[in-house]
Parts: sequence; C-alpha cells; structure tokens
Amino acid sequence: MRKTLTLFLLLWGGVVCFAQSNDFTYYKSLGTVQYYEKNFLQAIFNLQKANSIKQNDKEVASFLKMSYDSIGNKDLSAKVRMKMEKFSAAPPENHPVIKPAMASDEPQSGNGAQRKNIQRPKVSPASEVAKELRELGDYFLDKESYDSAAICYLHYVKSYPADTSVFFYLATSQYFIRQYDNAISNYEVALLKEPRRADLYNWVGVCQLLSGNYLSAKDNFKQCIRLDPDYSLAYFNLGKTQYELEDYGNAAKNLEKALEMMPGDPDLMRMLADIYYNTGKWAKSKGIYESLYVLNNKSDRVNYRLGDIFLRLGQWEKAVTYLTNFLGLVPNSVEAEKKIGIAYYNLDKFTFAIDNFEKAAKTVWDDKELMLFTAIAANKLGNYDKAIDYANRAITLDKNYSRAYYQLATAYQGQKNKKQAKENFAKAREVEINAVTLSPDSK
Repeated sequence: MRKTLTLFLLLWGGVVCFAQSNDFTYYKSLGTVQYYEKNFLQAIFNLQKANSIKQNDKEVASFLKMSYDSIGNKDLSAKVRMKMEKFSAAPPENHPVIKPAMASDEPQSGNGAQRKNIQRPKVSPASEVAKELRELGDYFLDKESYDSAAICYLHYVKSYPADTSVFFYLATSQYFIRQYDNAISNYEVALLKEPRRADLYNWVGVCQLLSGNYLSAKDNFKQCIRLDPDYSLAYFNLGKTQYELEDYGNAAKNLEKALEMMPGDPDLMRMLADIYYNTGKWAKSKGIYESLYVLNNKSDRVNYRLGDIFLRLGQWEKAVTYLTNFLGLVPNSVEAEKKIGIAYYNLDKFTFAIDNFEKAAKTVWDDKELMLFTAIAANKLGNYDKAIDYANRAITLDKNYSRAYYQLATAYQGQKNKKQAKENFAKAREVEINAVTLSPDSK
C-alpha cells in the first residue's frame, strides 16, 4: 500500500512539473494515476489525449487498453490491442516506411515492374480521439450508464460542435440524470437543425414538466402534436401537464385521446382514473379502476379507491370486499375500518359495523363522526351503555354536535331513563335552533 501511495505521489509530482512544458507527459501521468485510482473514465480521456500526441507509445496504449477492459468495453479494448500489435510489427522510427503500391496501367518493362506509390490519407490524431469518444458515449448509452455517456458526448461536441446529431444523445443522457436545464439547451441545439422533428418538442416538454415549468411544457407538447397528430405520448404528457395546472376538462380530453391510441397502458389509465375520481365522476373512474384491478389485484391504491367509489354509489357489499382487500395490504388503516363500518351499518349488519368502528376508534380519538357512528351502531344493537360512552366522546369533541345529543337521548330512552332522555332531546333541538339563528342565511 505504501509503495502504491509513493507511486501516486511521484506521478502527481510529475504532473505538476511537466504540465506546462510537456503535454504528453502530463496527460500520460494523469491518466496513469487515474487508472490506479480506478477512475477509469477520466483515465481514458487523458490517456487518449496522450495517445493523440504520441501515437506509438506502448505504455499509454497498455494503460488505455486496461482502462477499456475495466469498464467492460471489449470493442475499444480490442482496437487498442490491434494498435499495439502494429507497434511491435512496425519498423524503427528512424527507418523509412515502405508505402503501399498499386499496379500501373502501363506495360511493365523487362528490367522490373514500374509501380506507383500511393500515400494513405493521414488520420488526424484529434479526429481519432473524437471518434473513440463518440463510440464510448454510444457504448455507455446502450448500457444505460447515462452519466458516463453525458461526459463522453460533452467532450466530443467540444471538438465537433457542428455535429448536431450528437446533441440529441447528449441531451437524452442529461435527461436521465435529471440535468433538465442542460438537456433542454442541447435539445434546442438539435432543433435548430431539425425544427420539424416532433419528438424533440416532446423531449423538451418532458424536461420542462419535470422542472415544474408547466406553461412552457404545455406549449411544446402542443407543437409536437401539430407536427405529428399521431404522437400518442405527447397527448399523455399534455394531459398530465394540464392536470398539474388543474385544467381537468382538457386534461381528460387529451388523456382519453392518448388512451384510444395506447389502449391498456397502465400509467395512462391510472392518470385518467385519478382525474375522474378527483372530479367526482364515480362511474367513469370505477370502470378504469376495475380494469386496473384486473391487471394488478394487489394494488392498495386501486382496492381503496374502488371500495370508496362503491361506498359512494351505495353498493355496500362491493365496498366491503375492496376495502377488506385494502386492509389486507395496509393493515390498521383507520379510514378503511371506518368506511367498512359504514358499509356494514347500511347492510344492517350492526355487529360487524361496531366491530370496525371500535377498531378505528382505538387509534383515532379526535374524530367526532367516528364516535357518532359507533354510538348509532351500539343503539341499533341495544348496547346502550356503549352508545352513551361514544355519544359523550363525540360531545366532548364538539359541544354543539346535535346528532350526538340525539344518540345520547336515544340511549337513555332505551334504558328507561326518561329524565336524561328528555334533557338530551331538548339540548339537541336547542343546538339546532341556535345554529339556524346564527346562520347568515337566516337573516
């Protein structure tokens, strides 16, 4: 370990000393240190720079190959290995290089063939590095290693800013690592070259949507649809944006259009069902939630909402079924226990109703409505002591809760306590009269 640390310090010292005077040594040393530090991606960049300055350095090529091996890029590793094999086969630098020849169209003389020497086109070291950066970026993008892909594409476009096709891949990589502002800028560069490319407007809109810039996102989704009326994702994204802007009517229209084009898409169905649910369109939301239940009957959200919808629609048995499913997934839910109790009460199953009400009441002490429901169920069962207990709990929470006084009076009446019953009936009416007198509508 100490030897390795000493090596690092010596190499870093070399970096500082030679940075200005010897770029090759600087990049080679920096890349070598980064390789040992397992910072392979940065090592590749600096070793590539060293290789562009001095292309036949075996040590640079060796570290470059090992770096490619370390990130799992076999293609580029093999490419460097082939270069290294050429180094071994090549003649010394001081000897003349034999150029390849092409046969002449002219007849050959008897004392030897006359051949024309053809010079190979010279490959720019900078273009070679850029090409490898592009390949490396594509490799990381395919592997869904978006942060590394973004770094590679950024280095590439510095050398080739006119290659706008790469800006799309750069922007997409930045989108996946949530650099939305940078992604928008680079998508817009691509749009300068291809202004009628619908998907680019959709990508920009998505970045703006995720950044909370809903108005701009809406405009870009609309532009995408103008250019391509069959772009289903744009309808979905536009509907989602309008939902965020609380424009529920238009949101539903665009999501319905998207659902026509992408039937059975779970994300789209959930969004549309939520809009119907939140705007009180119980029948429409029920239909979609039932379809979602078929896709996944273990969804706590779908089970709860179906139970709540059936409760609102007065379909008590179905409400019990779905809310009980929900409790199996999310135990001890007070709201679910309370709603199951209401469903059982409406089914005249008061024993089950009071059981669920009391389970909820053990956790929640400040819900006067829950206390009232428990008192009502207890009165229905003739359990007047329990009814008195829960009615008093409701009155403790709200001194002007007339319905609780009525249940208290009913319980006392059941106990043949006429005096207490009369007093609580009178108190209930008094509270109701005062409520009417104090109401602005009564003036």
